[in-house]
Amino acid sequence: MTPAAAAALAARGPFVPRHLVAEHVADLRARGMGYRRIAAVAGLQVSSLRNAAINPSKSVRRPDRGVRWATAYKILRVNLDPIRVPTIGPGRRLRALRALGYDQRRLATETGLSVSALDAITHGRSTFVRLEFAQAITAVFDRLSMTSGPSLQSVTRARKAGWPPPLAWDDIDDPTEVPDAGIAAARLGVQVEDIEWLLDAGERPLGIAARLGVLLDSLERTCYRAARHDLAHRLHTANQVAA
Repeated sequence: MTPAAAAALAARGPFVPRHLVAEHVADLRARGMGYRRIAAVAGLQVSSLRNAAINPSKSVRRPDRGVRWATAYKILRVNLDPIRVPTIGPGRRLRALRALGYDQRRLATETGLSVSALDAITHGRSTFVRLEFAQAITAVFDRLSMTSGPSLQSVTRARKAGWPPPLAWDDIDDPTEVPDAGIAAARLGVQVEDIEWLLDAGERPLGIAARLGVLLDSLERTCYRAARHDLAHRLHTANQVAA
């Protein structure tokens, strides 16, 4: 709704200038909404919508008073139908982050979406999701996918459910792709080897995190995920000494 249309509605006179309604309908149609869809969303008959959005015939001599307020309000509040995309990619991203140690409440905070909405996407109860929701999930995935989360319970549950971590995917949006857990395990092993090598070389945990481009807290969690509790204990001890 344009500022002019909002102002006209706010004035709440008996009629709203017809050109404001006509411009709004024309904009919706230019973006792909037909008369029938606009009328259905507005709760009007198609004929009523056309009469409101088209200038009166020149044969009508009396001046055009505009569109009645109630009708104009129904039309002007119609927005474009939200674009929806398949939940294949978003669902895989959420499950991968769960496998990495991020529980649903943390992901809800990060994405700005409700826990119930994330649950529906994660467990495949929704086949399509609004584009802006998918974009929010992708942004969080891109930011967190290389850093272990704080919830070991989430890791355990994801493992029992068979949810692969981020590194198991080559093209996570490809519906035909099968995740390779072996690749994920190999990459995890490389990360642990890098941590151990740098620690043996005398590098402090903070320096290791900086060199690997991860958060300090994720170093220990990475070691735990690889069942290297000994290395996680060394990191914890070294971090306490450095502090």
